[in-house]
Amino acid sequence: MNHPLSIPNWWATHENSATRKLARPQYFGVPSGNSSNGYLTLLEAGVDGLLALAVYQCLCQLMATFDIPRRRDGVFADATGLPLPSQRIATLARLDPQSLANALPLLAKVGWVSANTLPTPSQHPPNTLPTPSRELGAPAPTAAPPPSGALVPLNPAGEERKGKERRGEEGKSPHPHSGDEIPHFVQLLNGIDPTWRGPVVNSQEASDLLDALPLLRELTLADWQAIRDHRAALRSLDPVKTPWPRSRAECVAHLSEVLTKALANPSTRPSTHQAGGRKGRTITLDEIEAQMQSTNQKS
Repeated sequence: MNHPLSIPNWWATHENSATRKLARPQYFGVPSGNSSNGYLTLLEAGVDGLLALAVYQCLCQLMATFDIPRRRDGVFADATGLPLPSQRIATLARLDPQSLANALPLLAKVGWVSANTLPTPSQHPPNTLPTPSRELGAPAPTAAPPPSGALVPLNPAGEERKGKERRGEEGKSPHPHSGDEIPHFVQLLNGIDPTWRGPVVNSQEASDLLDALPLLRELTLADWQAIRDHRAALRSLDPVKTPWPRSRAECVAHLSEVLTKALANPSTRPSTHQAGGRKGRTITLDEIEAQMQSTNQKS
């Protein structure tokens, strides 16, 4: 089996004593200075090197959403340890697959990533930008961005009714597979607090949901239950005061911190969680919804 794509020195280079304790940190560290051999080599490669640097930033933002075991090893793998294919990594990192394929050989050359096999780069001339309409899925010339502050509510199918996002030439969403998932996750989030109801109501919450999708996809039933139990415990301590997070939107924006606090609470921490990670598989949305509905009926 091929080894997964990895960032070999992630734990030492991009984490500190504070983030290493968090189930899902909200930030990662970047070394200061601009004189490292890897950085200079990328700059010497011209436009291709700058694109590789941008791709590395996207990969780092994705890695920071993983759990402790995967971050410790710096590996791009699923919750069971199986390597993520490059297409899936590109989807999660919001990258065009060919842009990822073009950047990985350069990043591997300077030692910033490691893998047994790398996807095949495109054959566009060196030091030239890829054609946006062909490789980056740029919007058609007639497409216009939504006005600033436009509302972007979602209907049950996950499509936007206002301020529609720009789409590529083939009409594909810039966030593959996310449209069908968002209504499911909104329903699960609504189950955390009885006062949280309704669809996504503004563009900021919609954007935060898209950013939180990698973490939402990893949550198990035990994770959801721990968050619900922790919030119920906070409400019981002070029934008058609304506990933090005060709204669903705030919960989504700070999801990793919400999860960390819930799992750190001895009274709500599930037995399936242990220091350094968790056991078992990540269950499906249907399984989560069915079991949470069963729990609600019993209570």
